[in-house]
Amino acid sequence: MRAEFKVGGLILLAAGLIVTASIVVTGWNPELDETYRIGALFRNSGGLQTGSAVRVAGIKVGTVDAIELEGSEARVILKLYAKYPIYRDSAATIKSVGILGDKFVEVLQGNSMSGTMQDGDEIELVIPGSDIDSMIDSLGSILRDVKSVTGALDRSLGGVQGEQRLTRILDNIEGLTQNTEELTGTVNERIESIMRQIETFSSDLAEISGENKGEVKIILANLKQFSSQLETITTENRSGLRQVVDNLNSFTESLAEDGPEITGNLRGILEENRSSLKSSVDNLDRSLAKLDRTMDNVESISGKIERGEGTIGKLVNDEQTVDELNEAIGSINGLLGDVNRLKLDIGVRAELYGSNQAAYGPESSSKGYLSVQLQPLKDRFYRLELVDNPRGIRTRTKDYITREENGQITYIEEERLEVEQSLQFSAQVVQRFYDTLFKIGLFENSFGLGVEQLFGRDEQYRTYLDVWDIGGEFGTHLKAGASWRFHSNLFVTAGADDFISEEESFRDYFIGIGVTFNEDVLKPFLSSVPLDAITN
Repeated sequence: MRAEFKVGGLILLAAGLIVTASIVVTGWNPELDETYRIGALFRNSGGLQTGSAVRVAGIKVGTVDAIELEGSEARVILKLYAKYPIYRDSAATIKSVGILGDKFVEVLQGNSMSGTMQDGDEIELVIPGSDIDSMIDSLGSILRDVKSVTGALDRSLGGVQGEQRLTRILDNIEGLTQNTEELTGTVNERIESIMRQIETFSSDLAEISGENKGEVKIILANLKQFSSQLETITTENRSGLRQVVDNLNSFTESLAEDGPEITGNLRGILEENRSSLKSSVDNLDRSLAKLDRTMDNVESISGKIERGEGTIGKLVNDEQTVDELNEAIGSINGLLGDVNRLKLDIGVRAELYGSNQAAYGPESSSKGYLSVQLQPLKDRFYRLELVDNPRGIRTRTKDYITREENGQITYIEEERLEVEQSLQFSAQVVQRFYDTLFKIGLFENSFGLGVEQLFGRDEQYRTYLDVWDIGGEFGTHLKAGASWRFHSNLFVTAGADDFISEEESFRDYFIGIGVTFNEDVLKPFLSSVPLDAITN
């Protein structure tokens, strides 16, 4: 009964400390206690929930306080921290983290010269967000446009004439494709020949440059000297160069005077080649006739689409096909909604024990944890842990030693403590009430209870007390500690473990460090998984 009273007293003491801490931390960060509310009117707030984050430039500045129906639109009330001012010409929109991310309200800050918003003000500029429903509406609009285009093609290309025109167009396109392929082959052969010549020339040039490096330097020096001499000659003969320019001007003037005569000669050439030009025009007429036949064929195809023949025809005209497509899209929306509501955290931490390493050996100085936390509801989650415990199996054995003194045999009982490393499993259901977490389930292969208290900005501090293996061979196992999350994904922890054990060597203290990955980190990777891999 004595041990049970100790356990009860410690639990009451821990509960008192937690309640005291809750009262103390109520005013932990006075900058976040003061808030003000502003409103925004959205045409569609699908996926947004009460408690969703409000962010400016990626920084959380508040939460969604309420969502109300106003006419045919949704009025969203934003509760913002007083330390973050919002300017009057700011804009608001609804965004999500990747395809599968949670929805949040993004406020696009305006100009500080417009003044700051006060409690009860309204954000006038609201930018619609993009979601799956908008994509479906756009797809429906595109299908209607396709149907309209096919109808226009049917009206313009219907009948025998339209079929003949489309046939002529396709024949012309086929001939043009063949000519293009022949021309492309010829050009490719010439390009390859040119590239081989350039490669050969580059090789020869590199060889020549290597063998005649001294001569090349001399040539460059001569070129530099020639450039200098050319500059000198240009300076000394400036008047002569001007005379050359004047002669060029005279030539262009003569060309302008003789232009009419040249034009007359060109007319004569055109008269002499009139028959050739007529032949070219006839060829153009034949090409247009082929284009008409191609248009007729296009008209025939549009008629088949209008009558519902073929895959495109079924997609445009068959209501059953459209219903099946809508049903498939609805299933995808349901799947995405379920994944959005599930929050997932994965963490790894290591704890280093200090005072009693000699009782177990140096290999028992550290303890490792791999934890997975699934949160389907806002106030409840499930925690699974795999624990690499170097002190996992503890047994007490008795040995009898025989001693002989003065001809008499005596038996001495000697007790020995053995410790073995083992993998242990924890599975707990965690219920949250405000900033307090209550845990029940398996703690390192034994049934137990626990409580945690969260406080500080963004819940960066926590204290905890876990009790398990009640009434065990070595007494009830108690572990108490505190942790500080100094980075979005990193935290440190410290505390005391098994500190009321009947075996004094089991009592120890520890320090540790860990890392966690929440859904904001994991969901971008999940969103890159193809949908067919999820549904199959």
